[in-house]
Amino acid sequence: HPWERTDDLLQAMKEAGFTWLRTRYTSSAHDALVLYGSNGIQLQLIAGDPMDSVRPADHVQSVIDGGLVPYVLGFEGANEWNLKEREAWVQELLLHQSELYRAVKGDPTTRHSAVIGPALGMVKDYDLWGFRAELMTCGNTHIYSGGNTPELKSEKSVMGPRLNCGELPVIVTETGWHTASKWTGSHHPTPASVARVYSP
Repeated sequence: HPWERTDDLLQAMKEAGFTWLRTRYTSSAHDALVLYGSNGIQLQLIAGDPMDSVRPADHVQSVIDGGLVPYVLGFEGANEWNLKEREAWVQELLLHQSELYRAVKGDPTTRHSAVIGPALGMVKDYDLWGFRAELMTCGNTHIYSGGNTPELKSEKSVMGPRLNCGELPVIVTETGWHTASKWTGSHHPTPASVARVYSP
C-alpha cells in the first residue's frame, strides 16, 4: 500500500528501477507523494470518478496548491467506469474526462502535464466510449491475461483503445498474473514460478 511503510516502499522501488507510481490522488497522502516525487518517482494521479463530489478541477487545484506539479507525470481519467453497470456511464465518463482535460490544460501550471484517458475494464466497450482523442494526450489500457501467456490479450488490449485515442500513445496502467491457486473464477490463476518470469 503506497501510504504505509513509505520509506521501505521507496527503497524497494528505487532498487527495482521503478520511475513512476500510479494512484488515486488524495490530499491526505500529500506527504507520501512528496517523499516519492522528491526522490525521483513520478506520479500518475487518478482524478476520482464521475460520481465523486470532488470534481476533476478540484483534484487538479489541490495538486497545484500542494506543490506536487513538478512530480506529476500525468492526470488520469476514471478507472474502469464501464464496469459500474450504470445506464448513462458513457455520458458520465465523457463529462468527467472533459472536466479533467479542461482543468489540466487550462492552467499554466499544469498545461504541460499528460492527460491520460480512462481505462475501460474487461477489454470491452471501446466502441461505446467512442473516439475521444481531443480529451487526452495518451490512451490507457489494462492487460490481464487470466492465466495465459502475455501475448494472448495484449494486442487486443492495445488496439482497443485506438478506437478512443487514434494514433496517440497508449499506456498500460494495470497488468499482472495472480497466484491464488484455489481461485475458480474466470480470471484464472498462474503458478508463482511462472508469474515471477512473466511479471518483469
